[in-house]
Amino acid sequence: PRPTVTKWQLVQACADAGITEAQIDTAVAMLTAKRQRFWRYTQIIDRDNPFSSVLRTNLVPVPTPSQWNAIFLAAAALDPLTV
Repeated sequence: PRPTVTKWQLVQACADAGITEAQIDTAVAMLTAKRQRFWRYTQIIDRDNPFSSVLRTNLVPVPTPSQWNAIFLAAAALDPLTV
């Protein structure tokens, strides 16, 4: 499956996996200006978008591809309407 999730779902699934918002913010700060704007203004994140790959590699520690896939699958299972 190719999960496409909302930014909220991804951040929540990362938090559930032990990745803090500070870690995400640091990873985003290391992105190019164009990709930072993408993060700031988009609400839909596709696991297979190059943005997601660069975000993953900027996280410390770097999640393995299987861990990153699991995070996206967990994110897809979250219902953003029942917060």
